[in-house]
Amino acid sequence: MKSLRIIGLTVTLGLAAGCSSRSPSSLNTSHGGASVTTTTTTPQPSPISLSGSGDATPSFQAAGGLAVLTANCGCSGNFAVDIDDSSGNQDYTPIDADGSYSGSVGENLNTAQYTLDVTADGPWTIDVTQPRDQPGAALPHKYSGKGQKIVGPFAAGSAVRLQSENTTADGGNFTVEVLNSVGSEADIPVDEVGSYSGSTISSGLSGTPYYLDVDSDGTWSITVSSP
Repeated sequence: MKSLRIIGLTVTLGLAAGCSSRSPSSLNTSHGGASVTTTTTTPQPSPISLSGSGDATPSFQAAGGLAVLTANCGCSGNFAVDIDDSSGNQDYTPIDADGSYSGSVGENLNTAQYTLDVTADGPWTIDVTQPRDQPGAALPHKYSGKGQKIVGPFAAGSAVRLQSENTTADGGNFTVEVLNSVGSEADIPVDEVGSYSGSTISSGLSGTPYYLDVDSDGTWSITVSSP
């Protein structure tokens, strides 16, 4: 069991009411031969900002669907973030790194209260955003980054081609997961160790926007295109 050490933990909500903006969508209908466009909106949950120093267990309310955790830690040792449900059961360990960390990761969460079990030996910040109905970028589209990062969304048909490049000096894993718009895993087209260069096809997609959840200990680039 971890001993709890919370120093200066803060929790900030964008709005107390829980919604900061809405994403529009349109529905076309016909009335007496005339076309009528009705615009509806999807609530965008407010961003949640958590910060502290050392080990801590802050909680947040998930709206259900994709949750993006963007974290930074000025650590010299292990920096790990577990996501525990309201019963204290560990659901995910999205972040487990050594040394300083700056990255992001996506998870599919239920509509529920969650606790982040943070292990750190320095100051850290975690921002939780929950994007809804975001338009996908047209293909081809190139993403690049360093370390762990979620990117997207991009527009997809039933399949996409991923041209991936990864450069690492430490020989760690290079993994690319395809997530749908609610954060559920659709495919893992790349799962390699060390530096990598190759082209893969991710199939069985449903024609909706998708994200890439990239895990690397080096620099990488991925070009998404039609197959």
